[in-house]
Amino acid sequence: DEERALKIFDSAAGYEAVRREIGALRKINHPNVVKVYWAGKTSVGGWYLITEFVDGESLNEFVRGERRLRDREAADVALDLLDALAAFHPDPARLEDLGAQDNGLVHRDIKPHNVILTRTGAKLLDFNIASRVGDPVRTQSGTPPYQPPDADLSRWDVSTDLFAVGVLLYQLLCDGRHPYLYEMPMPDQAVIDPRTVRPDLDPGLAEFLIKACAPANADRFATAAEMLTALRGVRSNL
Repeated sequence: DEERALKIFDSAAGYEAVRREIGALRKINHPNVVKVYWAGKTSVGGWYLITEFVDGESLNEFVRGERRLRDREAADVALDLLDALAAFHPDPARLEDLGAQDNGLVHRDIKPHNVILTRTGAKLLDFNIASRVGDPVRTQSGTPPYQPPDADLSRWDVSTDLFAVGVLLYQLLCDGRHPYLYEMPMPDQAVIDPRTVRPDLDPGLAEFLIKACAPANADRFATAAEMLTALRGVRSNL
């Protein structure tokens, strides 16, 4: 007597995509991450997942500029996503212990289609290409406008997810505009100052976006927890 969502996988993705998603989500219990209840195979051999039914609206139409969120609401979406990332990314304190085996995850494909806005906050979906942090990069799957221009091409790290959240927030605050020309993040380009699109934008938010979307990893936030703390400080003044 409860609503559930049924996700059916393309046959090309098949078992591997199901294995990745169920493996990732079994380790996560967070209010801003979709819950998975069951995985199985249909009578004709197709794989499926049964997840919680998320009643809400896709972030896509807000990012495209067709609908607007207030600045505080947009910041709250990013805060929800960062809180989720802080829960399943590696714990920096554990990484300092060289003997610790941290099983932190990277989502790898945070984009508008994978975020649903609900009455209780944002929900992050679709973990079917999630990887453990530090795993070798074997494919370049993902969505190019949300991939950092200096992404590590050898091993997955958290910068992929953090940069994507920065780009999403930039688009929510700047009428769907992307922080890079032609929506192509490039290592030799500077972030388009959001105040050229929104002269009325809070200075703290503008500086946060410029740092979150910077072309060089060294100039961006290092962890979801660091990014979360910085955005909470800005949000408190809006």
